Amino acid sequence: PTGAAIRDILRVLTRRNAGINLIVLPAPVQGETAAEIIAAQIRTANSYTMAEVIIITRGGGSLEDLLPFYDESVVKAIADSAIPVISAIGHEIDITLSDLAADMRAPTPSAAAEMVTASRVDLSRRVQELKALLLNLMSGRLEKIDLLISQYSAENLEHNFGIFFQSFWQKYDEIREELLLTVKNKMMQIKHRLELIKGELAGHSPLDTLKRGYAVVVHRHTGEVLLSAEKVKYDDELKIRLYKGGLTAGVKEIMPDEEL
Repeated sequence: PTGAAIRDILRVLTRRNAGINLIVLPAPVQGETAAEIIAAQIRTANSYTMAEVIIITRGGGSLEDLLPFYDESVVKAIADSAIPVISAIGHEIDITLSDLAADMRAPTPSAAAEMVTASRVDLSRRVQELKALLLNLMSGRLEKIDLLISQYSAENLEHNFGIFFQSFWQKYDEIREELLLTVKNKMMQIKHRLELIKGELAGHSPLDTLKRGYAVVVHRHTGEVLLSAEKVKYDDELKIRLYKGGLTAGVKEIMPDEEL
């Protein structure tokens, strides 16, 4: 691309920070295919995570020239972009839908380049400030270390370590007792809960039902638990489970409910 907009951006980037990496994705900025290609290039930049910021730019023009930047496909691509987008389209007075969808609007291509770059002078000054701050912090820490070393003899260090470990073991014993008490209480709660569950299960035990005089009757050949006399015929063999033990019986008579 050789347009005025890209030349302005390159000039600003070279002046402010020549070490910055710039990737140019060319696209026509007017005409029937412009909107489709612009939207595709935005999606391409996102697909490959090509940059930390996207600048969409072109020079000034008539309203008709700027129509691609009102197109729904371009506006949607900008809005969907995971990479921040700066819109620098036309003159400062030109405001398009792409400007409104972008994360930030720059009045000119040069201004967009200013927004995304830090001056080498500013960076150098900041590095020097951080370097001085780091040296001051290190110097202060070293002075404190020297002071501590001068104050503590071997005897003092032994005494202080003794106090420290005494406090440590005391805290350890307290935590241990608290933990044991917590575990004990939790185990008692679990035991109580198990007793309740045991009682509930006992109330629903089949053996408990058999103990009250009931029996389980099973057809000897089909293995079916019988709930109705209609399921058997004369001379069928049955297995009867009682509370204690069981027996085998043969059907000698079948009676409906009303005859019982």
